[in-house]
Amino acid sequence: MKNYRKNRSAAGFTLVELLVVIAVIAILAALLMPALNSAIGKAQVIQCTSNLRNVNLGLVGYADAYDGFVPASGGAYSEITVPGGKRMTWAGQLVYEGLLPNGKVLTCPGIVKWNAYCWKYAYELTTQSARDFLDAGNGLLWQMGYGGYGLNCLVQGQIGFGRTYSRVRLGSVRQPSRKLLVADTRGNDIDGTPSANSSLEPAKMSGGAGGCGGGAAFGWHQETANALFFDGHVKSVHGPKTTPELFWIWTRSQPEFCFDNTQSVDVSPWFMQ
Repeated sequence: MKNYRKNRSAAGFTLVELLVVIAVIAILAALLMPALNSAIGKAQVIQCTSNLRNVNLGLVGYADAYDGFVPASGGAYSEITVPGGKRMTWAGQLVYEGLLPNGKVLTCPGIVKWNAYCWKYAYELTTQSARDFLDAGNGLLWQMGYGGYGLNCLVQGQIGFGRTYSRVRLGSVRQPSRKLLVADTRGNDIDGTPSANSSLEPAKMSGGAGGCGGGAAFGWHQETANALFFDGHVKSVHGPKTTPELFWIWTRSQPEFCFDNTQSVDVSPWFMQ
């Protein structure tokens, strides 16, 4: 009898007891998961905000070197052509010229959970790898087109719908605290996969893409889009995942966009397309 009790005691938990423990753990995990996801989401918003502040430093550094302008745009991939015939997006140029050290700073952390198209290529790009890529004979540094941040096309001289907007100096923008410079941006999906876009453009009334091949402001962070304004401050804009209003907030009540461009963006048929 003593041996029987000893053997049973050594056997540990019964199957039923193990199942009860597993069930309790599963319930606790289910209760904690929303809080954990929320904490992760908030951390990503904070990281994204930090990224955009660094992007602002990179753009200011570029403007200081190029007579007050930000990188231009106008090609099929919203790219620019630099001396030597090398083509790259505005974000790619900031990395290529060493104004920002790597693509990690220019990649929105919110796009990771979406597994957005080619985001890893943007995230892993460095100044050296960007130069090596172009020196190897590749004509277009395309990687940074998928980082999730779009630069306001109206200061880049973007071409679309038969119209060309003149490039604008950063210092000439009216009421810079009310106008978007860079924001979380989404373009057309590629093969059914969410895709970022390097150009922030007026959204169409349907879908998530921008007005002429670029992207619309988009909430990569649980229906929240982070935006960098011309005065350097960063703000989180809340709302539906896909909404033109996220882009309109910066010119809605402004009769003119900047001092040296009297074109009214709000009444422009291209803007309201």
